[in-house]
Amino acid sequence: MILSVNLNASMDKAYVVDDFRTGTVTRVKKVISTAGGKGLNVAKVIASLKQDVIVTGFVGGFTGDFLEQVLTKQKIPYQFTHVHGETRTCINIIDKVSNIHTELLEPGPYVSKKEVEEIFRLYTRLTRRSDV
Repeated sequence: MILSVNLNASMDKAYVVDDFRTGTVTRVKKVISTAGGKGLNVAKVIASLKQDVIVTGFVGGFTGDFLEQVLTKQKIPYQFTHVHGETRTCINIIDKVSNIHTELLEPGPYVSKKEVEEIFRLYTRLTRRSDV
């Protein structure tokens, strides 16, 4: 089994628009929401190659619940440490007219010393079961 560690997960949202301009109201044509973060993206690729993978890291709040639902639906196993803060959201505004992408990246949640100690314990347990 391959262990993928994602310490700063995110809900990645893409807003597809026509002719995005700052300082104006823009109607969104399409919204795409998915689980994101480097470790989650790696886990998705590993799973698509039909390899055993498990994801660990921090999640919190409504956004953390969303990530767990997405991973469950995609049949990607996970064991997260839940934090009191909200998992971040990253927004990509895709302008179909200019083909320019604008990204807005929220900071990750505050992680307490207790939560760091908890992820270390979980990581240690998971590495015993992992090959990579």
